[in-house]
Amino acid sequence: MASVNRRGKSWRAHVSFGGATRTKTFKTKAEASDWAHQAEQELRALAGGMSLTHTVGDAFNRYAREVSPGKRGERWELLRLAAMGRDELAAVKLCEVRPADVAQWRDRRLKSVTGSTVNREMNLLSSVFSVAVKEWHWLKESPTRQVRRPRESPPRDRLISDREVELLLVALGYQPGLDTVGARVGRALLFALETAMRASEICSLDKTAVSGKVARLAMTKNGFPREVPLSKRAREIWEEAGSDGFGVLPRQIDANFRKARKRAGLDDVHFHDTRHTALTRMAWIPGMDPLKLAKISGHRDINQLAAYFNTPAEQMADLLG
Repeated sequence: MASVNRRGKSWRAHVSFGGATRTKTFKTKAEASDWAHQAEQELRALAGGMSLTHTVGDAFNRYAREVSPGKRGERWELLRLAAMGRDELAAVKLCEVRPADVAQWRDRRLKSVTGSTVNREMNLLSSVFSVAVKEWHWLKESPTRQVRRPRESPPRDRLISDREVELLLVALGYQPGLDTVGARVGRALLFALETAMRASEICSLDKTAVSGKVARLAMTKNGFPREVPLSKRAREIWEEAGSDGFGVLPRQIDANFRKARKRAGLDDVHFHDTRHTALTRMAWIPGMDPLKLAKISGHRDINQLAAYFNTPAEQMADLLG
């Protein structure tokens, strides 16, 4: 509650709210009244769990320092937080941010990336605001809760042909036995096409992870360990790589593959397309079923594998007799 009283030749403003008190003296009643109104608003905001000085960008930076480190997705989060920190949303004060500000950010992002990408970034944005509410007390409630999510993009089903694999290997400078970064990425590409393993999973392999016909992944994208059976060709590629592994990092695979696909004139091919290509091939192996394929791929929901078992109706009729 605010009050303004005359004290001789000056005016004294007194504000109290939620157990906090502020007092200040001014020459005029107008100055005292203005200050009292401002001070009351600040005390109300602080009592409600709001920061009046921090911006959304400050929240991004603190989250990057305190929350992202140690996460399996740390590198992706730091890159995303840095990018979001360059958007105009970052300059908005937390006490002033509204769902409309988040919606405008969403619409700006949709002009350059897919709905699926925006949804992943909104998950991160929501996490930042949630921590700001629950742990830092910088914000009263998350503005993302009232913002409509964009539609998910159709699942990517790009298959890499044998000819395209050849072109990519040439562009990478791959030759059996050659030990260059490009050749290592080429081996990782061939191994991915045999195993359906992700780039990060391939990079994590060492001599303790591969035994005989099985590669054991201690940690995967979904947080569960997985054992991947290795075909004869996969074992040959592993032998060529050497017992210490492929000797590349995920970022090296990403950078070198991007350059190679450009040289090969295959700009629409992604390294992750090897996973869809490998699983599609495996689905046609006699005796393969969704449960077995899920054991290889690591999918927790076998319904997600239905797309790989797209046997034509005529062929299914022949199976029925």
